[in-house]
Amino acid sequence: VCTFEVRLMVDASTPLGATGTNITSNITGDAGGVVVTGPQATDTIQIDFLRLSKSFDGPAEAGDTVSLTFTIENLGNDRVDRLSFSDDLDAMMSGLTSVSFPATGVCGDDSDLSGTDIVRLRNASLLPNGSCTFSVDVLVPASTPVGTYTNVTSVLTQDGVTVAGRATATLDIIIVAPVDTDADGVLDVDDECPNTVIPESVPTRHLKNNRYALVDNDFIFDTPRVTNPQYTTTDTRGCSCEQIIDIVGLGNGHTKFGCSGGAMKNWVCDGESTGAIVRSGNGSYSCD
Repeated sequence: VCTFEVRLMVDASTPLGATGTNITSNITGDAGGVVVTGPQATDTIQIDFLRLSKSFDGPAEAGDTVSLTFTIENLGNDRVDRLSFSDDLDAMMSGLTSVSFPATGVCGDDSDLSGTDIVRLRNASLLPNGSCTFSVDVLVPASTPVGTYTNVTSVLTQDGVTVAGRATATLDIIIVAPVDTDADGVLDVDDECPNTVIPESVPTRHLKNNRYALVDNDFIFDTPRVTNPQYTTTDTRGCSCEQIIDIVGLGNGHTKFGCSGGAMKNWVCDGESTGAIVRSGNGSYSCD
């Protein structure tokens, strides 16, 4: 078998939708001194006047929901009806399914979009030089390995006849490393107070007994009495005393002398279930 390719240039003035049939001569050859022949080869080329494209809004992590967007364009001057295509999501990634659709009539009033593992658009219509764009939310299975996955649609058809080629899109499944942007010892995903500064500006005078603030360059709240309960930025969900003051609306005394023990317990226990144990330098107590 011998296969080779010849690239053709289509004249820019060729009308959209035009077709042309290319026919070769018969093939002839010499096989051991005997002349042999074969039939002509024939194929048809069509200048696309419709385009189907797609894209993911990824990359994504396993378990994420991502948006898959489709666009159909009519480059011609005539209305086009009865367009259809399908997209086999499971063929791209085992277990990939659609979880939500846009409102009906995404490509014309009579168009129908349906399916979970295979998404199908039927009976779409496009005005002259018009287009339609719609998105489907798809759920990436939690067990999906890291990698690049390629999704390919069927061809776009009109009454079963191909009018545009397949659309292709890739989705990268990645692992996002945990991040602590403000370096307060609490990962962003758990941090209720972004942009925490350590050491903080509280207290503006001095730290009183049974008062707390991030005075040193660490994640432990300083307090003069060693028997006082101990708190860290993990306990306060990434919030400093000055941030707690601002969020809760505490009085000026907390700014001058640090957050009171009651304010600290209330803040910490607000993020815990009733009965949870809060660590203490002299035992423990529960969030009641």
